[in-house]
Amino acid sequence: MIKVEHRPGSGSAPARYDLTAAEAARTREVVTQTLSHVESSEDPSLYRYAPLATRLLPERLLAFLHHFRQEEPAGACVISGWQVDDHAIGPTPDTWRTGTTRSRALADEVYLVLLSSVLGEVFAWSTVQDGHLVQDLFPVPGEEHEKSAGSSASLLDLHSEDAFSPLRCDYLGLLCLRNDTAVPTSYVPVDGLSLTPEQRTVLAEPRFVLLPDSEHLKRAAERGEQPPAPPRTALLFGDPASPYLVVDEFFIRTDPDDTQAQDALAALLRLLNDSQRDVTLAPGELLFIDNYRAVHGRKPFHASYDGRDRWLKRTSVTRDLRKSRAARTSATSRVVSTGLSW
Repeated sequence: MIKVEHRPGSGSAPARYDLTAAEAARTREVVTQTLSHVESSEDPSLYRYAPLATRLLPERLLAFLHHFRQEEPAGACVISGWQVDDHAIGPTPDTWRTGTTRSRALADEVYLVLLSSVLGEVFAWSTVQDGHLVQDLFPVPGEEHEKSAGSSASLLDLHSEDAFSPLRCDYLGLLCLRNDTAVPTSYVPVDGLSLTPEQRTVLAEPRFVLLPDSEHLKRAAERGEQPPAPPRTALLFGDPASPYLVVDEFFIRTDPDDTQAQDALAALLRLLNDSQRDVTLAPGELLFIDNYRAVHGRKPFHASYDGRDRWLKRTSVTRDLRKSRAARTSATSRVVSTGLSW
């Protein structure tokens, strides 16, 4: 029997797992072996091979991730011990990776894909970074004040990832490659929010509309996709005693005359903002956010565009890829069309 290492930290902080030197070396071996099979993190063979490769990862690490997935002990977890070669990855880009050039951070991308594949299936949206399965997060010139991953001067309000769609991810993976200025991710688990029974009842009713964010809408328009009008939805669902949550502070709407819904939403957002904590990732640290049990965001920061800005790699992970089949071009495709996502 493998002992599951679950170090919750203090209060509602993410659970933590620190790779030992031996585990880090073993993980590096598995990544190196996987690299011999693939040329990029978009290579379909990576996702065919990943379920086999994950079996070779350290057993305690696998036990930790399975525990996080199956028993939901925390709204997020942080895994440390992976070493990023700062010189090898080169300067932080200022535009999304394009073309067929082999990524200088491919080993880091494969590490992220392998650990993501323990939790489920990696997928992407057609309207986000051209449907790349591993995406880059860094400040982009001209997007400073957008409500998007490329912004810096703008607050990224607390939100569930892709809250507008029932096909949203179960887990969001964020691997830090560079963070010289210690820019934190804001994080709030749903556990412990002191909502009244009346507020919980209202929030569990379909009285709210979650809109697609500006990045989805802009790229959808460029691609000729027209997302349908979003349906009304509940914000709390699942077990009433320990509910799941979906919310997007900036892109949520209620009926103008539904004061009950407005009041309950205001209470929820106030509690979330009062409860948020900073999670500052160092290079090599991997944060998995349970997208049903926590929300996240990011405070404004100064972007220098000098090659040293904060740089993360991102994956979206679903526990059930089949549920999006109608929005994908084939059973083997992992790219979901926003225009077909409801």
